[in-house]
Amino acid sequence: MCVLAGPACTEPTAKSTPAAGRYTFPPDWAAHSAVWLGWSDDSTHHPVQVEMVRALISTVPVRLLVTSDSARVEAKAAFQAAGVPEDRVEFFVHPVSNSWIRDAGPRFLTDGRNLAVADFAWNWYGYPEEMSRGWQTRAGIDDDLARELGLPLVS
Repeated sequence: MCVLAGPACTEPTAKSTPAAGRYTFPPDWAAHSAVWLGWSDDSTHHPVQVEMVRALISTVPVRLLVTSDSARVEAKAAFQAAGVPEDRVEFFVHPVSNSWIRDAGPRFLTDGRNLAVADFAWNWYGYPEEMSRGWQTRAGIDDDLARELGLPLVS
C-alpha cells in the first residue's frame, strides 16, 4: 500500500536515458522523504487509513493518491476531523483501480542522490477481475506523476 520516496530531485530528462542503468530501487530501510498511500473508494477502509496516516505523520510526510477531486475533499475532511495537520499530507489526483498502490502506483528509483520514476507498465498480473474489466495499465500514472513532481521518467 505504500511506496517510499528518496531525498532529492533533478530536472526531468528524456524518457529513455543512457543513465537509466545507474538507477535502482531503494531498499525498504533507506531514508525517504515521504510515504505514499492510496485512498480507498470503500469508506469502510477510511478509519484504518486515517489511523495509518496519524501514525506516520509524526516521522514522515504522507503523499496520498486519490482517484478524484471529490475523494480528495472526502479524505481532507476525514483527516481534519481526526486532527491530522494539513501540511503533513499532500494529495495527488489520478485514476487508479484500487488503493493498493504498491501494485498500481508509481515506483521510485534513486541513483544515490536523485529520484526518478520508473516507466513500469504493470499489466494487472495477479488481478484477474481488473484485467477482465479492461482497466487501463498503470503507464499513465508513471508519466503523469513524473511530470507533476518534476522527476525524470526512466525506462
